[in-house]
Amino acid sequence: MINISQYILETTVYPREHECLKELRELTEKHPQNFMFSAPDEAQFLSMLLKLINAKNTMEIGVYTGYSLLVTALAIPDDGKVQWMNTNLY
Repeated sequence: MINISQYILETTVYPREHECLKELRELTEKHPQNFMFSAPDEAQFLSMLLKLINAKNTMEIGVYTGYSLLVTALAIPDDGKVQWMNTNLY
């Protein structure tokens, strides 16, 4: 039996996920510190919020493998700007 969270991911989140996000998500899920990973449903929500407020400039502090940073970059317009800061390399 499939749980509701998995059902939501498989029917509404994964089908809308950009191909490069899918690839990065799959790699990040295998990382030993994957507990720091932004979940795909959270990423989809972040993308929606960025589009709703017409964000053009963003800043991310703590990038990990870059999944949410890539989500942000894909959500803002082509003339937008993404800045990031990270203190550790993973």
